[in-house]
Amino acid sequence: MKNAKRSMGLVLIILTLSIFTVAPVSAKRQREDPVEGLGVSLRGVKVSDLDGDGFEDDVKIYGTVKVKVSEEGRYSVKLVLMTKYIGKDPNNPITSGKKYDAKTRMTIRIYCDDDSWTTKKFTIKLYNLEGWYKGLAYASCGDETAKSNVIVFDPPGGSVGPVNN
Repeated sequence: MKNAKRSMGLVLIILTLSIFTVAPVSAKRQREDPVEGLGVSLRGVKVSDLDGDGFEDDVKIYGTVKVKVSEEGRYSVKLVLMTKYIGKDPNNPITSGKKYDAKTRMTIRIYCDDDSWTTKKFTIKLYNLEGWYKGLAYASCGDETAKSNVIVFDPPGGSVGPVNN
C-alpha cells in the first residue's frame, strides 16, 4: 500500500510538472536584413524653366544611390531631399542653424542581382526658387541609412551652382 501511494504521488508530481512545463513554441525566425550597405550623393544642379512660366527659376537636382545586398531582389530606397533658403549671397547667409525649409520625398526601386554595389541615378525637380539654396539628401533601405554631400545652388541669375561650401 505504501508503494502504491508513493507511485501515485510520483505520478501526480510528474503530471503537475508536465502541466506547468511548456514546450517552447517555435516562432517564425526573422531573416536578417539583406541590405549590407547604402550610399547617396548629390551630383549636380541644372537651372531652367521647367514649368513653362518664362522664368529660369526651376532646378533639376541629379544624384545617385548605391546599394549592396546579400540577396538578389528588388529593393526600395526611401529618399528625402531637404532644401534650405540661405539668402541672396551664399557667403553671407541670412539663415543659420540646421533646420531645413522643405522636404521632397521619393522612393527609388532598385534591382540588385549580386553582392556587389548596384548604383541608380535619380532626378528631383524643384520649382519657382529665387536666391541661394542649400540641399542635402538622406536615404534609407532596410536597416541602413546614408547622408549625402551638401550642395549649394542659385536658380535665377548669378553663377549657377553647385559651388564649394
